[in-house]
Amino acid sequence: MIVAGLLPPSAYSQSAEEIFQRGNSLGFDGKYKEALIYVDRSLNMDSSLYQRFGFRAELKTKLGMIDDAIDDVSRCIEKCKCPTRKYHVSDYYLERAELQFLNKNRPAAMQDVIKSISYNSNNWKAYNFRSELFVINGEIPLALADLDKSFYINDNEASTLIARGKLKIEIGDSKGACSDLAKVAAWGIDDFDAWIRQNCK
Repeated sequence: MIVAGLLPPSAYSQSAEEIFQRGNSLGFDGKYKEALIYVDRSLNMDSSLYQRFGFRAELKTKLGMIDDAIDDVSRCIEKCKCPTRKYHVSDYYLERAELQFLNKNRPAAMQDVIKSISYNSNNWKAYNFRSELFVINGEIPLALADLDKSFYINDNEASTLIARGKLKIEIGDSKGACSDLAKVAAWGIDDFDAWIRQNCK
């Protein structure tokens, strides 16, 4: 058991990578506080690998340390900005957008998801997230357009069809909703079976 944020003496003779891997294992075991101690130590020894900041952000998110998690994802973005890593940067901007949303900062969330798309215009997850923000803002046509784009990029994702089907129900497009939700039902997701039986021929 680790007490008061201290590592056992043996840890101080280990490399930054070995200490990080110990934190990684603890994190996957759900021991987030203990994992954070090891990851902090590894980053104090070697902060050159941006992925470690990304993992620490995940731990801090699990622990409810949203502001600190945002700071770590920002470090990832700064360390990862090069042409060969644009897809990584896109994912980190999306992660930060989701954290900004958790932090009730919707404008910042929107700015980050737009940046995510600018780095990778095929990031279907970013379009799905932005569609949620558009829905909150009452911009239903823009939300539908993003879900259409997401489905065009990846037509094998149930969450996209469910979100689009629900929106179509809201705007009275039963035919379009039936088409989307019937596909989801065919994949074995039965959440909308009752609605389909009542509204679809």
